[in-house]
Amino acid sequence: MTVRPPTAAEWPAVVALVERAGLPTSDLAPSHAPRFLIAARDGRLIGCVAVERYGAWGLLRSLAVAVGERGRGTGGALLEAAEARAHTDGLTHLALLTTTAAGFFRSRGWLPLDRGDLPEAVRQSSEVAGICPASAVCLGRRLEGKPASPP
Repeated sequence: MTVRPPTAAEWPAVVALVERAGLPTSDLAPSHAPRFLIAARDGRLIGCVAVERYGAWGLLRSLAVAVGERGRGTGGALLEAAEARAHTDGLTHLALLTTTAAGFFRSRGWLPLDRGDLPEAVRQSSEVAGICPASAVCLGRRLEGKPASPP
């Protein structure tokens, strides 16, 4: 498995994977591709993740793994790569919203975070302000000491 940025030709497949995972796609556009990392195996797209930057904070979103690849470490590898890339890019904190994967993130050091504690720019993002339901769990992570070796 390799983790890398997607090519322009892969963008439609990335959006389709996010959609199949039941995650929001209404605000995704080809110009967002640089925010993404993908996981590929044998030339096939098997996962993706994105980080949107808001000052020193990032909003992790669209972590999706193909159904047949779940439970094989793809999600964890993508999360580690996204955290490392965010740290290298100078971000100090990451936040996310989830309705289905809080346990996955908590097992990897993410902690509950009140939406009111997010910086204003993050709270006004399309993901936080309207796309994700109010019932979504907000989690956060400080990036101090993360390895600086992104893909």
